[in-house]
Amino acid sequence: MDHSIRALTPVTLRKFPADEIRNIMENHPRLARALFWSTLVDEAVLREWLVNMGTRPADARLAHVFVRC
Repeated sequence: MDHSIRALTPVTLRKFPADEIRNIMENHPRLARALFWSTLVDEAVLREWLVNMGTRPADARLAHVFVRC
């Protein structure tokens, strides 16, 4: 991951099995739409990043790698 997620207050983390996610998606359309929208936004950011990096010259791409490390 290129980022981290932290809670500001105590939280309980839960993993959901695939069947439960399918059930939520089928029975809660507003939540399904919100999750789908979130996925679309993530993909759009990824595409923008890939295009941005792909159009930089090699020395700029290497500089970006060294700055991030």
